[in-house]
Amino acid sequence: INGTLEKDINLDIARKLDGGAFPSEFQVVAGSELYAEKVGKALKEFGIPFYTERKKSVSELPLYALLSYVFDIILMKPSNDMVANYIKSFCFVKNESIYHFENFIYSSGLKGWQIMSQKGMDYLKENAWNFDYSKEKEISEVYERVIMPLVKLKENLRKYDNAEDFSKLLYGFFEEIDLINVMTSVAEEFEKDGDRISAVQYVQVYNAFTEILERCAIILKNEKLSFRDYKNILFENLTEKNISSLPLELESVYICDTASVATGVFSYVYLLSADDSLTEASGSEGFIDENDRKLLRERDIELSLSPEAKKTEELLKIFTLLTYEKKELYISYSAFNSKGEEAMPSD
Repeated sequence: INGTLEKDINLDIARKLDGGAFPSEFQVVAGSELYAEKVGKALKEFGIPFYTERKKSVSELPLYALLSYVFDIILMKPSNDMVANYIKSFCFVKNESIYHFENFIYSSGLKGWQIMSQKGMDYLKENAWNFDYSKEKEISEVYERVIMPLVKLKENLRKYDNAEDFSKLLYGFFEEIDLINVMTSVAEEFEKDGDRISAVQYVQVYNAFTEILERCAIILKNEKLSFRDYKNILFENLTEKNISSLPLELESVYICDTASVATGVFSYVYLLSADDSLTEASGSEGFIDENDRKLLRERDIELSLSPEAKKTEELLKIFTLLTYEKKELYISYSAFNSKGEEAMPSD
């Protein structure tokens, strides 16, 4: 956007609003975050209410970090850093208690794998260098609330070799550490601070995670697999899962990217950056490569879309966007790409 297109769009929207249209009749499909930001800024200058879809990948939220540390500890010989990162990845207990346990990890002389063993708190106290008994209550609290559930999970996982049992054990682990109430408390803090979007996303991410656990359990119910393979499948689904935000005003102009296009509900649509990049596949293969996907499909197992399939899905949305009945459709494309080369309109 060169500084005039976004103003032209907003002038056009303003004229239509003056003519009796409602803000909720307009959709602007931006080709990039920069385009969305510029259009939003111009709308704000015009005093027109708007809503920019702010989807977040589950991988951007704390639950993903927590899961990463959990799987690292289960699949590897845990180091002191891994245990410290795990206890800090979520506020299970008071921050002060976590601080004392972190100090214990690095000052005890114990290794991470010893702390994560089944020998219990008495063993840790007896074998630690100069155990600080003045902080015993805080250290024991974190151990019982955070460490022991993961120790039990790691031991129980060794007994099974299928996704259904893996999913059940993980779900039970998160129930034991009371994750849903922890995340709800964090969401309430965001709500108090006026950040309603983050509050909604924190509640949604737990629901998304349990939905993926259930999906893996059902689809892979009769498949024998290692916990490492299960982890790759689970993370593949998590990384492609996006959590939507909610508009603060329902009567608003809707700004989104090509992945968040809504069809059939807007009278006026503006499609920006309809150039070659619109049809190019993007993204890496993730945790599961195309050969693995092919093997899974041969066994009638389809867990997640490949980058090419995701792009095809987006293009179908764009095709539907272009063809459904509406009052007006505006399409633009950049004359030059980010490298200064001449750009072509998308086929």
